[in-house]
Amino acid sequence: MQELQTTIQDLTLQKPIIEVIKDFTDSFNAIKTQNRYKTVLLEFFGELKIIKLEELWEIHITEIAKKFEIYKTKKSKFDKENKTHLLNPATINNIAYIIRSFFKYLITFYNYPKNPLASFKPLKTKEHSITHSLDRNELLDILKQSKMDYLDILYKSKNPRKHLTKLRNYLIFGFLSLSLRRDEIVNIKWDDLQEDSFFLIRQKWGSYKYIPVPAWLLDFLLKYREEKTKNSFLSTYVFTPFLNNHSWNISKPISADYIMEITQKMCNKLNIDKKITPHSFRKTFIEISLNKNENYNNIMNATGHKTSQMIRYYDYRDKVQNNAINSFGDIFY
Repeated sequence: MQELQTTIQDLTLQKPIIEVIKDFTDSFNAIKTQNRYKTVLLEFFGELKIIKLEELWEIHITEIAKKFEIYKTKKSKFDKENKTHLLNPATINNIAYIIRSFFKYLITFYNYPKNPLASFKPLKTKEHSITHSLDRNELLDILKQSKMDYLDILYKSKNPRKHLTKLRNYLIFGFLSLSLRRDEIVNIKWDDLQEDSFFLIRQKWGSYKYIPVPAWLLDFLLKYREEKTKNSFLSTYVFTPFLNNHSWNISKPISADYIMEITQKMCNKLNIDKKITPHSFRKTFIEISLNKNENYNNIMNATGHKTSQMIRYYDYRDKVQNNAINSFGDIFY
Protein backbone atom coordinates (compact mmCIF):
# COMPACT_ATOMS: atom_id res chain seq x y z
CA MET A 1 0.00 0.00 0.00
CA GLN A 2 2.83 2.35 0.91
CA GLU A 3 4.57 1.54 -2.38
CA LEU A 4 1.36 2.30 -4.30
CA GLN A 5 1.03 5.69 -2.58
CA THR A 6 4.67 6.47 -3.35
CA THR A 7 4.15 5.55 -7.03
CA ILE A 8 1.06 7.78 -7.26
CA GLN A 9 2.94 10.64 -5.65
CA ASP A 10 5.87 10.20 -8.05
CA LEU A 11 3.52 10.27 -11.05
CA THR A 12 1.79 13.37 -9.67
CA LEU A 13 5.09 15.20 -9.33
CA GLN A 14 5.83 14.45 -13.00
CA LYS A 15 2.95 16.77 -13.90
CA PRO A 16 4.03 19.82 -15.95
CA ILE A 17 3.86 23.03 -13.92
CA ILE A 18 1.81 24.65 -16.68
CA GLU A 19 -0.96 22.07 -16.10
CA VAL A 20 -0.91 22.67 -12.36
CA ILE A 21 -1.22 26.41 -12.96
CA LYS A 22 -4.17 25.81 -15.30
CA ASP A 23 -5.91 23.63 -12.70
CA PHE A 24 -5.43 26.43 -10.17
CA THR A 25 -6.58 29.31 -12.38
CA ASP A 26 -9.59 27.37 -13.71
CA SER A 27 -11.04 27.55 -10.20
CA PHE A 28 -11.69 31.26 -10.72
CA ASN A 29 -14.87 32.41 -12.40
CA ALA A 30 -13.76 35.57 -14.20
CA ILE A 31 -11.74 35.13 -17.41
CA LYS A 32 -9.72 38.29 -16.71
CA THR A 33 -8.74 36.94 -13.29
CA GLN A 34 -7.70 33.60 -14.82
CA ASN A 35 -5.56 35.35 -17.42
CA ARG A 36 -3.97 37.67 -14.86
CA TYR A 37 -3.03 34.74 -12.60
CA LYS A 38 -1.68 32.69 -15.51
CA THR A 39 0.49 35.57 -16.73
CA VAL A 40 2.09 36.17 -13.33
CA LEU A 41 2.59 32.49 -12.47
CA LEU A 42 4.00 31.50 -15.85
CA GLU A 43 6.43 34.43 -15.77
CA PHE A 44 7.54 33.68 -12.21
CA PHE A 45 8.08 29.96 -12.74
CA GLY A 46 9.77 30.81 -16.02
CA GLU A 47 12.26 32.79 -13.92
CA LEU A 48 12.77 29.66 -11.82
CA LYS A 49 13.18 27.59 -15.02
CA ILE A 50 10.75 24.97 -13.71
CA ILE A 51 9.01 22.65 -16.17
CA LYS A 52 7.77 19.79 -14.00
CA LEU A 53 6.28 19.97 -10.55
CA GLU A 54 8.97 17.75 -9.03
CA GLU A 55 11.62 20.34 -9.94
CA LEU A 56 10.05 22.76 -7.49
CA TRP A 57 10.80 20.38 -4.61
CA GLU A 58 14.49 20.46 -5.56
CA ILE A 59 14.79 24.23 -4.96
CA HIS A 60 15.18 25.41 -1.38
CA ILE A 61 12.41 27.69 -0.15
CA THR A 62 14.87 30.48 0.64
CA GLU A 63 16.03 30.42 -2.99
CA ILE A 64 12.42 30.77 -4.17
CA ALA A 65 11.97 33.75 -1.83
CA LYS A 66 15.12 35.34 -3.32
CA LYS A 67 13.84 34.73 -6.86
CA PHE A 68 10.60 36.44 -5.90
CA GLU A 69 12.53 39.52 -4.75
CA ILE A 70 14.26 39.64 -8.15
CA TYR A 71 10.96 39.19 -9.99
CA LYS A 72 9.36 41.86 -7.78
CA THR A 73 12.14 44.31 -8.64
CA LYS A 74 11.65 43.69 -12.37
CA LYS A 75 7.95 44.50 -12.02
CA SER A 76 8.49 47.62 -9.89
CA LYS A 77 8.17 51.09 -11.41
CA PHE A 78 9.92 54.03 -9.78
CA ASP A 79 9.59 57.78 -10.13
CA LYS A 80 12.22 59.11 -12.55
CA GLU A 81 12.99 62.07 -10.29
CA ASN A 82 12.78 60.13 -7.03
CA LYS A 83 14.26 56.68 -7.53
CA THR A 84 13.06 55.48 -4.11
CA HIS A 85 9.40 56.33 -4.76
CA LEU A 86 7.57 53.21 -5.94
CA LEU A 87 4.76 54.07 -8.36
CA ASN A 88 2.94 50.71 -8.44
CA PRO A 89 2.78 49.23 -4.91
CA ALA A 90 -0.72 47.85 -5.50
CA THR A 91 0.54 45.89 -8.53
CA ILE A 92 3.43 44.43 -6.50
CA ASN A 93 1.03 43.46 -3.71
CA ASN A 94 -1.22 41.79 -6.28
CA ILE A 95 1.71 39.82 -7.73
CA ALA A 96 2.74 38.67 -4.26
CA TYR A 97 -0.85 37.70 -3.44
CA ILE A 98 -1.13 35.61 -6.62
CA ILE A 99 2.11 33.72 -6.04
CA ARG A 100 1.41 33.23 -2.35
CA SER A 101 -2.10 31.92 -3.17
CA PHE A 102 -0.63 29.44 -5.62
CA PHE A 103 1.76 28.08 -3.00
CA LYS A 104 -1.16 27.73 -0.60
CA TYR A 105 -2.82 25.66 -3.32
CA LEU A 106 0.31 23.50 -3.64
CA ILE A 107 0.42 23.00 0.13
CA THR A 108 -3.24 21.90 0.19
CA PHE A 109 -3.30 19.63 -2.86
CA TYR A 110 0.33 18.54 -3.39
CA ASN A 111 1.72 18.54 0.17
CA TYR A 112 4.27 21.24 -0.60
CA PRO A 113 6.22 21.86 2.64
CA LYS A 114 5.99 25.62 3.23
CA ASN A 115 4.92 28.89 1.62
CA PRO A 116 8.04 30.89 0.60
CA LEU A 117 6.01 34.13 0.60
CA ALA A 118 4.41 33.59 4.01
CA SER A 119 6.39 36.47 5.52
CA PHE A 120 5.71 38.98 2.70
CA LYS A 121 4.38 42.25 4.12
CA PRO A 122 2.12 44.21 1.74
CA LEU A 123 3.57 47.49 0.57
CA LYS A 124 1.84 50.67 1.61
CA THR A 125 -0.68 51.89 -0.94
CA LYS A 126 -2.99 54.90 -1.19
CA GLU A 127 -5.22 55.20 1.86
CA HIS A 128 -8.27 56.18 -0.19
CA SER A 129 -9.63 55.28 -3.59
CA ILE A 130 -9.09 57.87 -6.31
CA THR A 131 -11.93 56.41 -8.39
CA HIS A 132 -14.49 59.07 -9.33
CA SER A 133 -17.99 58.44 -8.03
CA LEU A 134 -21.46 59.63 -8.97
CA ASP A 135 -23.63 61.70 -6.69
CA ARG A 136 -27.14 60.46 -5.96
CA ASN A 137 -28.75 62.63 -8.65
CA GLU A 138 -26.27 61.53 -11.32
CA LEU A 139 -26.93 57.90 -10.48
CA LEU A 140 -30.69 58.43 -10.69
CA ASP A 141 -30.27 60.26 -14.01
CA ILE A 142 -28.42 57.28 -15.49
CA LEU A 143 -31.12 54.85 -14.35
CA LYS A 144 -33.92 57.13 -15.59
CA GLN A 145 -32.27 57.76 -18.95
CA SER A 146 -31.53 54.08 -19.62
CA LYS A 147 -35.15 53.25 -18.74
CA MET A 148 -36.38 56.00 -21.08
CA ASP A 149 -34.12 54.68 -23.86
CA TYR A 150 -35.80 51.29 -23.50
CA LEU A 151 -39.37 52.66 -23.45
CA ASP A 152 -38.56 54.95 -26.39
CA ILE A 153 -37.27 52.15 -28.63
CA LEU A 154 -40.23 50.01 -27.57
CA TYR A 155 -42.54 52.72 -28.91
CA LYS A 156 -40.60 53.51 -32.09
CA SER A 157 -39.46 50.08 -33.30
CA LYS A 158 -40.90 46.60 -33.71
CA ASN A 159 -37.47 44.98 -33.67
CA PRO A 160 -37.25 42.69 -30.60
CA ARG A 161 -33.42 42.71 -30.74
CA LYS A 162 -33.40 46.47 -30.22
CA HIS A 163 -35.98 46.22 -27.42
CA LEU A 164 -33.96 43.56 -25.62
CA THR A 165 -30.68 45.43 -26.07
CA LYS A 166 -32.02 48.59 -24.41
CA LEU A 167 -33.74 46.60 -21.66
CA ARG A 168 -30.52 44.67 -21.05
CA ASN A 169 -28.62 47.96 -20.69
CA TYR A 170 -31.15 49.25 -18.16
CA LEU A 171 -30.82 46.06 -16.13
CA ILE A 172 -27.02 46.26 -16.25
CA PHE A 173 -27.09 49.80 -14.85
CA GLY A 174 -29.47 48.52 -12.20
CA PHE A 175 -27.03 45.80 -11.13
CA LEU A 176 -24.10 48.25 -11.23
CA SER A 177 -26.03 50.50 -8.83
CA LEU A 178 -26.22 47.53 -6.42
CA SER A 179 -22.38 47.46 -6.22
CA LEU A 180 -21.78 44.44 -8.49
CA ARG A 181 -18.49 44.25 -10.36
CA ARG A 182 -18.77 44.09 -14.14
CA ASP A 183 -17.16 40.63 -14.22
CA GLU A 184 -19.81 39.47 -11.76
CA ILE A 185 -22.60 40.91 -13.92
CA VAL A 186 -21.51 39.31 -17.20
CA ASN A 187 -21.29 35.90 -15.51
CA ILE A 188 -24.76 35.96 -13.90
CA LYS A 189 -26.82 32.91 -14.85
CA TRP A 190 -30.56 32.42 -14.58
CA ASP A 191 -29.91 29.54 -12.19
CA ASP A 192 -28.28 32.06 -9.83
CA LEU A 193 -31.70 33.62 -9.24
CA GLN A 194 -33.06 31.96 -6.12
CA GLU A 195 -36.86 31.80 -5.91
CA ASP A 196 -37.17 35.12 -7.77
CA SER A 197 -36.00 37.02 -4.70
CA PHE A 198 -32.19 37.15 -4.64
CA PHE A 199 -29.13 36.26 -6.68
CA LEU A 200 -26.31 34.05 -5.45
CA ILE A 201 -23.30 35.79 -7.04
CA ARG A 202 -19.90 34.20 -7.38
CA GLN A 203 -17.16 36.74 -6.71
CA LYS A 204 -13.76 37.05 -8.36
CA TRP A 205 -12.00 35.06 -5.60
CA GLY A 206 -14.47 32.17 -5.79
CA SER A 207 -16.59 33.04 -2.74
CA TYR A 208 -20.31 33.87 -2.96
CA LYS A 209 -22.49 36.78 -1.88
CA TYR A 210 -26.26 37.19 -1.66
CA ILE A 211 -27.79 40.05 -3.63
CA PRO A 212 -31.47 40.83 -2.91
CA VAL A 213 -33.30 42.01 -6.04
CA PRO A 214 -35.33 45.20 -5.44
CA ALA A 215 -38.92 45.02 -6.70
CA TRP A 216 -38.38 47.66 -9.41
CA LEU A 217 -35.46 45.70 -10.83
CA LEU A 218 -37.09 42.30 -10.48
CA ASP A 219 -40.16 43.36 -12.51
CA PHE A 220 -38.01 44.36 -15.48
CA LEU A 221 -35.76 41.33 -15.06
CA LEU A 222 -38.70 38.93 -15.29
CA LYS A 223 -40.07 40.84 -18.29
CA TYR A 224 -36.63 40.57 -19.89
CA ARG A 225 -36.59 36.80 -19.35
CA GLU A 226 -40.10 36.50 -20.77
CA GLU A 227 -39.16 38.46 -23.91
CA LYS A 228 -35.95 36.48 -24.38
CA THR A 229 -37.92 33.24 -24.18
CA LYS A 230 -40.62 34.45 -26.56
CA ASN A 231 -38.03 35.49 -29.14
CA SER A 232 -35.88 32.35 -28.76
CA PHE A 233 -32.99 34.20 -27.12
CA LEU A 234 -33.11 32.48 -23.74
CA SER A 235 -29.76 31.01 -22.64
CA THR A 236 -27.89 29.98 -19.50
CA TYR A 237 -26.45 33.46 -19.02
CA VAL A 238 -28.69 36.43 -18.24
CA PHE A 239 -26.84 39.01 -20.32
CA THR A 240 -26.11 37.80 -23.86
CA PRO A 241 -25.55 39.48 -27.26
CA PHE A 242 -28.40 40.56 -29.55
CA LEU A 243 -26.90 43.07 -31.99
CA ASN A 244 -23.61 42.92 -33.91
CA ASN A 245 -23.08 39.36 -32.78
CA HIS A 246 -20.84 38.17 -35.60
CA SER A 247 -20.66 34.61 -34.33
CA TRP A 248 -24.44 34.45 -33.86
CA ASN A 249 -23.77 32.64 -30.61
CA ILE A 250 -26.66 33.76 -28.41
CA SER A 251 -25.66 31.51 -25.52
CA LYS A 252 -22.39 33.27 -24.63
CA PRO A 253 -22.27 36.13 -22.10
CA ILE A 254 -21.54 39.70 -23.12
CA SER A 255 -18.03 40.97 -22.47
CA ALA A 256 -16.99 43.10 -19.51
CA ASP A 257 -15.74 45.67 -22.04
CA TYR A 258 -19.32 46.10 -23.26
CA ILE A 259 -20.32 47.37 -19.80
CA MET A 260 -17.47 49.88 -19.91
CA GLU A 261 -18.65 51.01 -23.34
CA ILE A 262 -22.29 51.63 -22.41
CA THR A 263 -21.18 53.40 -19.19
CA GLN A 264 -19.02 55.85 -21.11
CA LYS A 265 -21.73 56.46 -23.72
CA MET A 266 -24.34 57.14 -21.07
CA CYS A 267 -22.10 59.56 -19.18
CA ASN A 268 -21.36 61.43 -22.41
CA LYS A 269 -25.07 61.56 -23.20
CA LEU A 270 -25.84 63.07 -19.78
CA ASN A 271 -22.80 65.39 -19.83
CA ILE A 272 -21.36 63.89 -16.66
CA ASP A 273 -17.94 65.51 -16.71
CA LYS A 274 -16.04 62.94 -14.65
CA LYS A 275 -13.99 59.87 -15.43
CA ILE A 276 -16.74 57.38 -14.63
CA THR A 277 -16.18 53.63 -15.02
CA PRO A 278 -18.31 50.63 -13.98
CA HIS A 279 -16.24 50.54 -10.78
CA SER A 280 -17.46 54.08 -9.99
CA PHE A 281 -20.92 52.64 -9.28
CA ARG A 282 -19.40 50.43 -6.62
CA LYS A 283 -17.81 53.38 -4.85
CA THR A 284 -21.05 55.35 -5.25
CA PHE A 285 -23.00 52.53 -3.57
CA ILE A 286 -20.66 52.61 -0.57
CA GLU A 287 -20.79 56.40 -0.23
CA ILE A 288 -24.59 56.53 -0.44
CA SER A 289 -24.91 53.64 2.02
CA LEU A 290 -22.63 55.38 4.52
CA ASN A 291 -24.61 58.60 4.16
CA LYS A 292 -27.74 56.58 4.96
CA ASN A 293 -25.96 55.40 8.14
CA GLU A 294 -25.78 51.76 7.08
CA ASN A 295 -23.38 49.81 9.27
CA TYR A 296 -20.22 48.32 7.80
CA ASN A 297 -21.45 44.71 8.04
CA ASN A 298 -24.54 45.48 5.95
CA ILE A 299 -22.43 47.22 3.32
CA MET A 300 -19.91 44.36 3.27
CA ASN A 301 -22.77 41.88 2.72
CA ALA A 302 -23.64 43.78 -0.45
CA THR A 303 -20.15 44.51 -1.79
CA GLY A 304 -18.59 41.20 -0.75
CA HIS A 305 -15.64 42.89 0.99
CA LYS A 306 -14.09 40.85 3.79
CA THR A 307 -12.92 43.70 6.01
CA SER A 308 -14.22 47.12 7.04
CA GLN A 309 -10.82 48.50 6.02
CA MET A 310 -11.86 48.15 2.37
CA ILE A 311 -15.07 50.08 3.03
CA ARG A 312 -13.04 52.86 4.64
CA TYR A 313 -10.79 52.81 1.58
CA TYR A 314 -13.77 54.00 -0.49
CA ASP A 315 -15.11 56.40 2.15
CA TYR A 316 -13.94 59.90 1.15
CA ARG A 317 -15.79 61.33 4.18
CA ASP A 318 -13.03 60.17 6.53
CA LYS A 319 -10.76 62.89 5.17
CA VAL A 320 -13.26 65.49 3.95
CA GLN A 321 -16.64 65.45 5.68
CA ASN A 322 -15.40 64.03 8.99
CA ASN A 323 -12.81 66.76 9.39
CA ALA A 324 -12.47 69.16 12.36
CA ILE A 325 -11.78 72.04 9.96
CA ASN A 326 -15.47 72.00 9.03
CA SER A 327 -16.40 73.22 12.51
CA PHE A 328 -13.91 76.10 12.39
CA GLY A 329 -15.60 78.02 9.59
CA ASP A 330 -17.52 80.44 11.82
CA ILE A 331 -14.61 81.12 14.19
CA PHE A 332 -12.85 83.51 11.80
CA TYR A 333 -15.92 85.62 10.96
